[in-house]
Amino acid sequence: EALFGEVFIPPAVRQEVFTSRPQPSWITEHSLTNPSASRLLQGRLGIGEREAIALTLEVKADLLLINWLRVLQLLLTSCSL
Repeated sequence: EALFGEVFIPPAVRQEVFTSRPQPSWITEHSLTNPSASRLLQGRLGIGEREAIALTLEVKADLLLINWLRVLQLLLTSCSL
């Protein structure tokens, strides 16, 4: 909380992370205004990662917190490195 202030998460992240534990007050669920944007990498990334990227672009966030390991794996398999 002290590091980021307020954190927005899309609905898919809330469903993935806060199903069995309470959501902290400094984390706010924020619906996507253009849900079709989250379909961009469908089949490549999970719905949570896709919605997080789409929400970051929509609200013009300064930072994106994401599981970069999945994104890196996608890049490595896509680029055949």
